[in-house]
Amino acid sequence: EYALWFMHRYELCMEADALFYWECLSERLPTVDTGRALLIHAFARDTMPGEFREESRSLDLHERGITARDDARYEIGEVTGLDFEVQAVMLTQGRTALALLDACKAIELHDSHEFAFACHGATHRSVACCVLLSAIVYPHARIDLTTLRTQRAASKRGMK
Repeated sequence: EYALWFMHRYELCMEADALFYWECLSERLPTVDTGRALLIHAFARDTMPGEFREESRSLDLHERGITARDDARYEIGEVTGLDFEVQAVMLTQGRTALALLDACKAIELHDSHEFAFACHGATHRSVACCVLLSAIVYPHARIDLTTLRTQRAASKRGMK
């Protein structure tokens, strides 16, 4: 329902496989500890600390082929993953739903209290996945924004 709201709001269409993966994630939700005290990090690929380089502790969104670009909707330099438009574009992709599903599985399997998403600059894809994972699965999660640009964007929105 969350993803579909974005599709309607921003007049977007999901990729052919996206709905299937969103349904898989939705089916997984009843088995998830949604009250988990979770810290989700957004890292640039080249700055991710060693302890997060294990597959059970992080996902590299660049390697998964997820994109945040949509030249018709925004200039990539003017937005971050905190912007709804960026999240909406990512929600159209089955790869995003699969990444969130895989993150959820890893967190629950390893009883994790920290998880990380990585992308090129820790500004768009990793930040959006942190927000989406928190909004959809772990509402009590805290998000660690690791770049000055995303920290400033969060501050402008009244986020800590």
